[in-house]
Amino acid sequence: EKLMHQVEEDLVRDMKLIGASAIEDRLQEKVPETITKILTAGMHLWMLTGDKLETAINIGFSCNLISNKVTMLVLKSPVTQEVTSQMRTWLAQIGEKRIQKGLRTALIVESSSLDLILADEGLITDFLRLALASHAVICCRCTPLQKASVTRLVRQYSSGCVLAVGDGGNDIAMIQEAHVGVGIHGQEGNQAAMSADFSIAQFKHLDRLLFVHGSLSLFRTNRTLLYTIYKNTFEMAVVAFFSAFTGFTIQVYTDSVHIIFYALCYTCFPALMIGMFDRPTSIDELAVSASHYTTMQHSFSIKEYLKFLAAGFLHSFVVFFSNLQMYGNKGGTPYANGREMFLGGFGFSVLYCLVTVANVKALYESRSLNWPMWVSLAFSVLTPLIVMAEQSLIYPQCPIPWYSRESTGLLEVIPNVRVFLFMLYILGSIVLLEIMFKGAYRLIIQRVYVATDDFNAGTHHLLLQPLVRVKDLIRTKDTPRTGYCFSQDDGSVLSQSEMVKAYDSTVPKKAGCEISAAEEQEKQNSVESSRANKGSLYNDKTVSSEGSPQVRSARSMEKSKAALKSAMRAPPILPAISEVEENQPATSKEPLVK
Repeated sequence: EKLMHQVEEDLVRDMKLIGASAIEDRLQEKVPETITKILTAGMHLWMLTGDKLETAINIGFSCNLISNKVTMLVLKSPVTQEVTSQMRTWLAQIGEKRIQKGLRTALIVESSSLDLILADEGLITDFLRLALASHAVICCRCTPLQKASVTRLVRQYSSGCVLAVGDGGNDIAMIQEAHVGVGIHGQEGNQAAMSADFSIAQFKHLDRLLFVHGSLSLFRTNRTLLYTIYKNTFEMAVVAFFSAFTGFTIQVYTDSVHIIFYALCYTCFPALMIGMFDRPTSIDELAVSASHYTTMQHSFSIKEYLKFLAAGFLHSFVVFFSNLQMYGNKGGTPYANGREMFLGGFGFSVLYCLVTVANVKALYESRSLNWPMWVSLAFSVLTPLIVMAEQSLIYPQCPIPWYSRESTGLLEVIPNVRVFLFMLYILGSIVLLEIMFKGAYRLIIQRVYVATDDFNAGTHHLLLQPLVRVKDLIRTKDTPRTGYCFSQDDGSVLSQSEMVKAYDSTVPKKAGCEISAAEEQEKQNSVESSRANKGSLYNDKTVSSEGSPQVRSARSMEKSKAALKSAMRAPPILPAISEVEENQPATSKEPLVK
């Protein structure tokens, strides 16, 4: 490379720049905002691109994937030993600094190093440990095969769900390897969109796909599954209790028609309405805030599963033994015609309590009340009464084989004030238990969900740390990265000072931007004469308690040197020419910028 650079320097000299051409490849609209929101939601974002290293880094800066606060770990060695030692050194350093300062890193890998990593199992382990500990990962100069291999690697060795987004034909293999593939209709064709699970028009639409449709899908699926687990546990526990009290015979507590209809009609439609129309908050709030998406990741867990399972057992215990206590009294006459307890009446009372409590539970767990939910609840609660009346009236006139004989006459004995008051008592007891348990849980374990955009919910725990850490957090400030990068030239990003030094053109420069030899000599003479005048003034004045003029001059020189060193360490910031001219005295003719 050095020889090629030397040959280029020898050939390209004494030339005049006439013009330049470039290919525009701008980012799509709202790409930085979308990526920032994805990172705020706690997702790990990897960029697999075919661009060269410098271009990939600049794209990472322009789309807010990396910033000046992120430490960049660049891996571009084609030697296996160097790649291994470098990754293990970084792993050790990240482990120490992350504990001390909360370090954020970005791993940047070239295709030559990526080939070595994918071919070695040991390097794969170190690479995954380093990549998953990093804030962002950028793989540059990737081929379609490398993109698919990295996606397959993350899918196999990580516990999360992998989503791949692409807009070109070289992204098809990567999209098909991921759990969920999203294709973008781009200028490169529709091959990626046709081979993906979801298709969007622009990258910014990924925001709504994830945080609105994804959040609603996750929430509704989780609530439907948990409610289904609850209502099935509720019924099966009652069957188990009844079987224990009847000596574990094959006798069931009610007619088999009601047992079939319990899952088919009595409790099916509320679960369906939860899965279709329920939502945790408004659509606008989901589209604006990313905190709801983070919260919903834990909505279906072992703890939630055990909570609904325990609720099913507790409610079945209350329903069964309350009915048994009321109807099991041999001296009592709970029915309107004075008839004592029999299996048909007891079974239907238990069944109707099951249906009512299960539907009220669906209403209680629903986060948004709408008219389809109310219609389904009314249908589910009234259907058992309609089926019971039909059995009681039709069976004596026309016996049907699949109807039970115990259903005869239920319509005459069930409509009793005492029976329905008892059902309301059971329902109120269960709802009160739910409210008491949830209220105590929220008082003991105070879970705070931050849903504002101005405050980062992932770093609010830093405020509980010592004051030094809070000071560091408050003082952290993004400094804009300035300069230009030409993708066809090998090299890093040009800083502002390098651009000023290398600036050369046939266009006349503004006053104060160019210094000739004569002006330089005149400046030197004026400086020497001013020093001589100051020396004569010091000789005429009385020396103060701070010291002689030589001491003060030495101190001022030291301060000037320190200020110059600090300015050299700081990023170069050149003020506008007009601003400098305004700040200069009117009599000064010295050049402004050298």
